[in-house]
Parts: sequence; C-alpha cells; structure tokens
Amino acid sequence: MTNIDEIKEVYLTAAKIVAIFGDVYLPIFERIHQELKLLEQKHELQSVALELAKEI
Repeated sequence: MTNIDEIKEVYLTAAKIVAIFGDVYLPIFERIHQELKLLEQKHELQSVALELAKEI
C-alpha cells in the first residue's frame, strides 16, 4: 500500500520540476495529481466504511 505522505512529497517535487523545466513535464505531474486524488478518495471512503461498521 502506498503512503499518501510519500505521494504528496513526489507531487511537490513534480510541481517544482514543472516550474523549473516547463510544460514538457506536465503529463507526469498530471498523472501524480490523479493518483494522489484517487488515493485520498479511497482513504476517505475507507474511513466512512469503518465509521458505518462501528454503528452495526
């Protein structure tokens, strides 16, 4: 399982690379952005499921 904090660190690094070297690296940044959002959504959904399970 990937750690969200690790992805965030890579995400910030990718943003800096785009800022320094330009749009040629934007597709890589976009992919990391998508992966981070998916991972955050998954984490949030798991939290909701766990909270609901406590009520059973």
